[in-house]
Amino acid sequence: MMHVSFRNISLPAALRYASFAGAALVVVGSGIAVVARMRRKSPEERERLRRETLDRTGRIIDGTVIDFAEIANAKDASAPPTQLLIYQYDVSGVQYEASQDVTHLRQYVDVHSCRLGLPASVKYDPHHPQNSIVVTERWSGLRTTNSTAKFNAYQEKRPTAQKELFTKQ
Repeated sequence: MMHVSFRNISLPAALRYASFAGAALVVVGSGIAVVARMRRKSPEERERLRRETLDRTGRIIDGTVIDFAEIANAKDASAPPTQLLIYQYDVSGVQYEASQDVTHLRQYVDVHSCRLGLPASVKYDPHHPQNSIVVTERWSGLRTTNSTAKFNAYQEKRPTAQKELFTKQ
């Protein structure tokens, strides 16, 4: 029986460096994957980013507020109820009915002025018309004098640097 030993065979230097570079690439790639998983966005952060995107790029169309609902939190009774603004709008002959969670936007929405049949402006994504909003941190499509005055008063209290940032976009 013949015994073959590879210990005495010398690999070319380029091949050795390539194997080390490949191993280093795998380690760095694994590190990036771990960091990316740790930096996942919370649902609240994803919703805020969606609102900002629609606020910047959305088209405005007429809609109607059809209801305002408060849903109790089943997991935590001490938590405030979820507030949903339910509205409808038409895009290219297709009628959409949607809701927006305005729980975190309470300072911009006058709950008592949201009633059936209230006209509103809706911002929607032209490529995905079902993706829409009525209220953001910078814009309100509700057409009531109370909520508009509240929104404008809040905007006036903001620092000037933020106002300039928002008016440039």
